[in-house]
Amino acid sequence: MRRDLWVGALGSILFSASFGLLAYLAFGWVQGHRPLYEDLYGPVVFVATPILHGMAIGVLTQLWAPQPWRVTAKATWISVGVLLVLVLVTAMEGIVCVLMATPLVLPLMFAGTWLGWRARQGSRWAGTSLPTVGVLALTIGGGSILPSPGANGEVTTTWWVGAPPQRVWPSVLSIETLPEPDWWLFRLGVAYPVRTRTEPDGRRMCLLSTGAMPEIVTAREEGRRLEFRVLSTPPSMRELNPFGEVHAPHLARAFRSHTGGFLLKPERGGTRIVARSAYSLRMGPAWYWKLWSDAIVRHVHGRVIAEIEKRAMRPEGEDGMPAASLRKH
Repeated sequence: MRRDLWVGALGSILFSASFGLLAYLAFGWVQGHRPLYEDLYGPVVFVATPILHGMAIGVLTQLWAPQPWRVTAKATWISVGVLLVLVLVTAMEGIVCVLMATPLVLPLMFAGTWLGWRARQGSRWAGTSLPTVGVLALTIGGGSILPSPGANGEVTTTWWVGAPPQRVWPSVLSIETLPEPDWWLFRLGVAYPVRTRTEPDGRRMCLLSTGAMPEIVTAREEGRRLEFRVLSTPPSMRELNPFGEVHAPHLARAFRSHTGGFLLKPERGGTRIVARSAYSLRMGPAWYWKLWSDAIVRHVHGRVIAEIEKRAMRPEGEDGMPAASLRKH
């Protein structure tokens, strides 16, 4: 049983690596010989490969004889642990990306393990497993020549600040320094704004923790509206990896900011701020990765508007100004 356990855990890794390499060699000429999976952060990496890898675990663990489910499940956990070490040691990915992908990849891998385990338990399940392997193989191989996955997203966040628009507007234009972040993803390396500055000639610069994000103002109404277009987007994060610096292609290419803006509306003696950001995402499944992207953009909005409010509510402002209050709706 111990032999079968390790054959399933380690043999599946060799199988998946070999199959991925063969798929790349077979279709690499079509995609212009780009690095392996450079633009394939979609169903190939996050859906088909985990399921096929799990099926390999279920089959190889029972190569000599059927085994109880607990054996194949244990082999899956061992395989996951070894894969995690390999990914970190080779600096293919960092801790943050692994954490973000785990809720999607791990259940799919166990689903594949269950299919492989059931296939060895009886002939009825073997008949359904073979077509599944064929579909997954075509997905992984064909993914090299399919268009990269893509999706567009837009996040709008509305807040109320207890200061009039004329007090809020200067910080909408420029914030020299933002405080250190407290949200866990920002602290782990996801990009966050450090300072912003809007020039009279329409140029605008948003400095992120990962680099500069130049912008150009497309609409400006003093004290009311500021809209801008993003010219280039720096890497989406600085990955944590104790074994070396990570240069995964998705860090610089998967997420792109396109437009943004602020709308100020006088309301109840204060100002309602509407922040908007539009972006594109080249990762799939889009529904899953947009959950992360939307959450990150909302926290960026909250970080900036919290600083705008703090500056608008400084004691040296108007007499009788109420204590700072920030309400999200």
